[in-house]
Amino acid sequence: MNAISLDSAIIVTEISKRTLWRRLNEGQITRLGSDERGRAMLAFDDLLPLLCIPVAPEDHELFIAADAGNAHAQNDLAQLFLAAGKPEIALFWLQSAVSSQQSAVSSQQSAVSSQRGRDAQSCQALFSGNWRAAGRNVAGQSGGSWACYCGAADGGVDAEG
Repeated sequence: MNAISLDSAIIVTEISKRTLWRRLNEGQITRLGSDERGRAMLAFDDLLPLLCIPVAPEDHELFIAADAGNAHAQNDLAQLFLAAGKPEIALFWLQSAVSSQQSAVSSQQSAVSSQRGRDAQSCQALFSGNWRAAGRNVAGQSGGSWACYCGAADGGVDAEG
């Protein structure tokens, strides 16, 4: 059975946490336990009539994937809410997509840095904007992407994102 977190349900239904908990206690919405992050998970099918916008069946999976942290699904869900005239909710999902993407990039850079025998903390400091702590050079930034050369001249990591 498909489920989304209580927090996401609050966003996509525009119903307060207190009201959703009351509906849970009354049996109108099914709780499906907790996910690995400890979030209360609710049956998505029970939430369908409560969604604040009409949603085609082929878009149901977007809600599940977006709630799970999939940046592409979060972006697509943002577009859906924006098209439906809900810019505040669209902004929430766009911000979530950026956070998910930044987390993935950070994890990737740590893995690349560690794999190449470089100091992972130094490269993470660089990617977070702490240039002095990183002791590395930033080669350039354009079009929303960045290029970083962590000691490339001495056999270090060449990484682009």
